[in-house]
Amino acid sequence: MKLRCTQAALKRGLDAVSLAVAEKSSLPVLANVLLSTDHHELRLAATNLEIRVTHWLEAEVETHGAITVPARLLSEIVNTLPKDTLVLERLPHGEMLHLTVGPFTNRLCGIEADSFPRQPTPGDLAIATTMPASVLREALSQVIFATAKVDTRPILTGVMFEIGAHDIRLAAADTYRLAVRRVPLTQAGEAHTVVVPTWACTSLIRILHDCESEISIAVNPDATHVFFHTATSEVVSRLIDGRYPDINRVIPGPGSTQAIVDAEALFHTVRLATYFTSGDAYPLPLQLAICAAPQGETHGQVMIQVASPTGNNRSRLQAQVEGPDAALGLNASFLTDILRANRSGWLRIALHGPDGPSVFCPETLHGEQIHVVMPIPLSSSTSTKSPSVATPPPAQTPAPSDEDDAA
Repeated sequence: MKLRCTQAALKRGLDAVSLAVAEKSSLPVLANVLLSTDHHELRLAATNLEIRVTHWLEAEVETHGAITVPARLLSEIVNTLPKDTLVLERLPHGEMLHLTVGPFTNRLCGIEADSFPRQPTPGDLAIATTMPASVLREALSQVIFATAKVDTRPILTGVMFEIGAHDIRLAAADTYRLAVRRVPLTQAGEAHTVVVPTWACTSLIRILHDCESEISIAVNPDATHVFFHTATSEVVSRLIDGRYPDINRVIPGPGSTQAIVDAEALFHTVRLATYFTSGDAYPLPLQLAICAAPQGETHGQVMIQVASPTGNNRSRLQAQVEGPDAALGLNASFLTDILRANRSGWLRIALHGPDGPSVFCPETLHGEQIHVVMPIPLSSSTSTKSPSVATPPPAQTPAPSDEDDAA
């Protein structure tokens, strides 16, 4: 094997596939990246047996071949080399990769390509659909933060992909919050629901950065793997087995009190309040209050306040308000996650009383994106008029379990 490619292209490809390199494994080849020629391109691949990432880059191929070399070592070398044309050659004797550019010569000991795990294929009967890669990346970024961080319920450690005839609905939940995003498909799909692990979705978001092409989504007939394919990259991931909870049961109806507020202003307001939410053993809740417009005025207010042993914070924002005054306690980091993913335009907030869920929806998406957060009860001394130290958050109302769905 002998070929030429640019340092920038090889660096970009190695950055993409490094997401799937196994950090610790009993199989040494899983710490390597596979380099192989594919017509007039260089194909890079890495896998940890749970996820496999492949990237194609333009190359001037003289002779075809393949080899695997340590992924971290190759990445460090390429990152250090000048931005010029690199020459990669697999030496004829032994598994050795010769990498040169200008006065720099590097030889990397490798493992034969036949030892690298074979890639699963979707098969002819796979369920497939397509959509813009940038749309999928944005939608994933708007829900992935709500996945469960512990595996007490493994099904919640992934993002649900509910593929419909004309759109796809993504959902993530951790029993205390739910994030849902619905986006249209370019090509009509076949109804199917799968759950993709969070770490696979995180890798996909990074790989799709600045990708403007279409992305195809395919699930093999056995529903064990999902395949995401663009013009230059492919991500193959195992699926999480099990049935996702019925999220329609968690999404409440219209709230008794609603407000429309500037999302960017609310983000900075909540961010300021979070400096006071650090508790000794757990974060303190912040209070979100919606206040109707006083008589003679046209706008109400959304108020954020928090009190702690180190001090307190109270901020007010002008808002369009419908319904009576209402307030509840919320996890500050949950609210920050929502606002970080929706920092532009107007945000609709709907409250269902102090013990009911709060709902956040970008006003321009008309219900295509929904965030539901369960409340944290506040101490009786906490009110919309005077901030005080909040009580420790008790157990919150969980999302429906798989057993509830079966019932």
